[in-house]
Amino acid sequence: MTLLGFALAPATAEVRSEATLPPRIEIQRLAAGPRIDGRLDDSAWQQAAPLGRLRQVEPREDADPSEATDTRLFHDGRFLYVAVRCFDREPDAIVANELQRDRGLDDDDHISIVLDTYGDQRTAFLFQVNPNGVKRDALVEQNEIVIDEWNGIWRAKARVDARGWTAEIAIPFSTLSFDPSRTQWGLNVERNIRRRDEVLRWATPLQNRKLVDVSGAGILAGMEGLDRGIGLDVRPVFAIRHEDDVEDGDRSTLVEPGLDVFYRPTPSLMAALTVNPDFSDVPTDPRRVNLTRFDLFFDETRDFFLEDAGVFEFGNLEENGRPFFSRRVGLDAEDEPVPIRVGAKLAGRHGPLKLGLLDAQVGSSGEIENKNLAVARLALDVFEQSSVGMIVTRGDPLSNDENVLAGLDFRYRNDHVRGDQVVTADAWLQKSFQSGEGPGGGGTEGSQEWAVGGLLRYPNDRFEAELGFAEFGRDFNPGLGFVNRRGIRDYKAQFRYRARPDRLVRTADTGFKFTFVTDLSNEIESANLGFDWIELRNGPRDKVAFQTFLRRERLLEPFEIEDDVFIQPGTYDFDRHRVSLETSQSRPVAVALEIEWGDFFSGERLSILPTVELRPSKHVFVLLQYEEEQVRLPGGGFNARLGRIQVDLRFTSDLFWTTLTQYDNLSKRLGVQSRLRWIVAPEREIHWVVEHGMDHRGGRPLRSNLSRITGKVQWNFRF
Repeated sequence: MTLLGFALAPATAEVRSEATLPPRIEIQRLAAGPRIDGRLDDSAWQQAAPLGRLRQVEPREDADPSEATDTRLFHDGRFLYVAVRCFDREPDAIVANELQRDRGLDDDDHISIVLDTYGDQRTAFLFQVNPNGVKRDALVEQNEIVIDEWNGIWRAKARVDARGWTAEIAIPFSTLSFDPSRTQWGLNVERNIRRRDEVLRWATPLQNRKLVDVSGAGILAGMEGLDRGIGLDVRPVFAIRHEDDVEDGDRSTLVEPGLDVFYRPTPSLMAALTVNPDFSDVPTDPRRVNLTRFDLFFDETRDFFLEDAGVFEFGNLEENGRPFFSRRVGLDAEDEPVPIRVGAKLAGRHGPLKLGLLDAQVGSSGEIENKNLAVARLALDVFEQSSVGMIVTRGDPLSNDENVLAGLDFRYRNDHVRGDQVVTADAWLQKSFQSGEGPGGGGTEGSQEWAVGGLLRYPNDRFEAELGFAEFGRDFNPGLGFVNRRGIRDYKAQFRYRARPDRLVRTADTGFKFTFVTDLSNEIESANLGFDWIELRNGPRDKVAFQTFLRRERLLEPFEIEDDVFIQPGTYDFDRHRVSLETSQSRPVAVALEIEWGDFFSGERLSILPTVELRPSKHVFVLLQYEEEQVRLPGGGFNARLGRIQVDLRFTSDLFWTTLTQYDNLSKRLGVQSRLRWIVAPEREIHWVVEHGMDHRGGRPLRSNLSRITGKVQWNFRF
């Protein structure tokens, strides 16, 4: 096969195996780049360096691909250009359902590119394109944390033709952070042929390694003479909002100009300033039924806090005990917006040192006064893939008391255990300092404002195991972090074994999860032993799973699980079972059903969660989801019901309209958010957001309580 008349690059000895060096490509600097239209007919591609053949990761490790792929790269000093010809003997069978930027592309055919611009084998930029030309980008931290919300300025076009499909990509060096002294970057390229569940990769075509694990990336040489411009982006933002609060009888129209400025003093450091930021285009949080005694954790979705968010990751902590949780900035205890007057951030690298500084001045909210909130994070690369770091935060957005936290962490990673197996270990220590009446307030004698923990992981394909411990003092209070359970010792263990039987059953997983929580006197508070009896997945990614949970909970005081429904103090043992079914999301109609039943404290609980996804074309997506919790207890019972309908109209890959409607019978509230987003050009966008709330509390008929309409324009100027 040929691309533009030249022969497809043959397989070479550069394909990685355990006994060879990583593959390498030396690219050239050409005078000018091509027109990005997905056609691959520019003469520059005749001179571009071929990458070499990709090898199978799935379903057969390091096997020959079923279809050929030709990838070519070069740069002109300002852009890195990538052309990919994905040969396919059945172009009509190519799966390309997604037409909305930044949605997951795993259920489509797609091409992925990762760039380790520092050569540190830890961090990377991820770029993906499907046959519709839809783009997805992300940051990669610690070879496994993928921050999807990062948005970079880059261009890509794709098209399907009689020989398969093509993609043409231009990535500005001004979009990337990189070490200008390095002439070699880490690179990997992966292709997904969805209908066969076939994954092809250039470097480390091993099932034990993920694409984002850049410790096994190949070498991209020839990265010399790169021009990033002066490194300045100026983004004026203009928003106008009309709000009608029916309950209070208030109406208001606000005009809110804002400004974002991004500047790179060096190619590896980014300084950012935001004045009066507007987050009206942020999607509504999904409603969730909370049947626990503890606060729920919701992910950050605001762009300013997601840029370089991985720099602030600490100790591999997912939820409880995080020293910094950016949703604390600009949101109150009820997740209602608090005005951010001005925010500044510096994030990036200087040699082996990674640093992140964030400072925000926020307005008052209720009894909480204006205040300054700040966080500083430093991490130093040590050994081949490890790091040691520290974090300091100042301020508590939910209190007028002074709050400071300091923490240390160490992360160890080795991907050469028993050949290509990976082992990671995390250890961390935190100490909070609180004044006033809150936990630990006043530095009282015997206050317990500390937290300590560690996690040992063996995250591999055939076997996966985890062993962790954490202890949180009774007065531990990370004012800018997240903690929903103090005064405990938390033990956990996990094991999973994976078999790969044949093409009919691609993977079969079995294992267990164990968590054990005590108070600081070692009296048990919670225990959960979960048996993942079996999870089966086939080639199209249909799944079926069956689990059993054995639980113990000790309550020291009554727990009001719902209005006027109490669970009394005592020790409770209860068993639960779960069955999950899920069909592939690459089909026009995808369905999922999760049913969980069994004991619940002194009563019983039945959980039902059906989901239907409809994709009649790439222009339309419909989600229908219903959740019901039937709880029966000696002190009373209730049914919690939550419904969700989402309709996406995708006119083009740059123009889409999303409407989300949610209702639950506990709050008796119905909420609608409808968002129109037009990407006129990269980082030049127009948003139109309509929000409407209704309720029927107190037995009254359903009526409106809030209506809000927002128009927003943000226009990026790059210098």
